[in-house]
Amino acid sequence: MHTRQTPRTIPDKPNYWTLTLGDKGAHGFRDPLPVYKGLIGGALTDADFAKIAAAAKDGRITTSTVDVWAITGAVIGLCWYDATRDLDAGSIRDHGGDLMAYGEAVLYELQDEGYTDADVGPVLSAFLKRALPVDELAKEAMARADFSVEEKAASS
Repeated sequence: MHTRQTPRTIPDKPNYWTLTLGDKGAHGFRDPLPVYKGLIGGALTDADFAKIAAAAKDGRITTSTVDVWAITGAVIGLCWYDATRDLDAGSIRDHGGDLMAYGEAVLYELQDEGYTDADVGPVLSAFLKRALPVDELAKEAMARADFSVEEKAASS
């Protein structure tokens, strides 16, 4: 990781977001291109992430696989858009398009910079909430499927 000579301007647009990573402070991110979201989704499916997430306690993953951490690293790398810092891991293309190899390179770089699992873990959760707006989808589904009994008007 290196400090940018000229800080980048972060646009005030919905696809840019900030997340505080432990004691490392606020970091800038942006949503990746749809093709990368697809790669991440496929990797999560391959890692049986649904089963891992179902076993989560209070939103914290209690079991894990190496794949989930590599995917987390890839998410960090693909979403990284910090104003003052750049990653040195390169792009996913520099790793032959291999999402897992790219993710591992990002994680090793962050580890070398003193980031812990607790620092980087929340990025995957934040990304998933953005990529899959579960709360909004649930509210929309409830609004469409109102199973309550229709109230009858009082007769006078």
